[in-house]
Amino acid sequence: MLVNADKLPLEGISRIEVTLNRNLYQYIDLDTLKKNNHNNHLRLRQVKTSDTYWYLAIQAQYINYLDVRVSIAEAVSELIQRKIINLPISISLDFIYFEMDWFVSEVREIDFYFDFTAKAITVAEKEKLIHHKGSLYSADWKENKNGFHRKSSAIIHDHKPHIPRGNQLSYNLMIKNNFSRRIELRLCRNNCSYLTLDNLTGSYPQVITRYTPFLGTFYHRHVGNDIVVDTPEHPYFADIYEQAKPSDGKRRKWALKKAKPYRLSKIECEFHKFVYLSKVFKPEYSQTHPLPKT
Repeated sequence: MLVNADKLPLEGISRIEVTLNRNLYQYIDLDTLKKNNHNNHLRLRQVKTSDTYWYLAIQAQYINYLDVRVSIAEAVSELIQRKIINLPISISLDFIYFEMDWFVSEVREIDFYFDFTAKAITVAEKEKLIHHKGSLYSADWKENKNGFHRKSSAIIHDHKPHIPRGNQLSYNLMIKNNFSRRIELRLCRNNCSYLTLDNLTGSYPQVITRYTPFLGTFYHRHVGNDIVVDTPEHPYFADIYEQAKPSDGKRRKWALKKAKPYRLSKIECEFHKFVYLSKVFKPEYSQTHPLPKT
């Protein structure tokens, strides 16, 4: 993974958001959630539309770059350990990892980021990007009358004002970091059909390589030639930048698995059967496969 002289990462995944499986909703302890949902790295939130959903956001500091999928399993496991998800049984991290469908119904968002010096990014044109308060947004960014913003698929901005004050040493290093200009590419359900747990399995180099051809097309669509980027220090971004070209008319094939419709009823039935049997017979539910260590 690319880092600067102070060992700070210059690229990675800034955020992953998943939808929890409905199986877990009845076990979410709202009182415990109010008291213990103050973690800068994880955030569980409820959204009510025509139905109710629980979304779990995982921030960059929590992500395991040896196996990105492990990050999601560890996040769910932490919510269980903190009794925010108050299951009546004990479940191992390994079991969550290998039976992830029982805990997570979908991946909602993945944000890839790449940090550069200010000199490395030059605004060349103003055709696709929207300029707003010193930042550049792709054309799908919107601001409504109440001042709320719809997320853009791409954003180029100075990320220093958004650095959380967690560990003071890390915070001071990040503030002094000269690589302050950030390009973020946000893959969501409405702009990407390849948000799956399988595509997030493996190390960061494996995941970013898997997504690179798609990100090249994505970058061309949302950023185009509006900015010129000097990329020699960023080999992964250089590949994306190189592949950000107009379509040649041929259908491209990705090394990505497409998201499939979620089979709720079957998984829901399996999960409740599992909880019942584990309470009655108390078998050991753990896997022997070792998970990558941080």
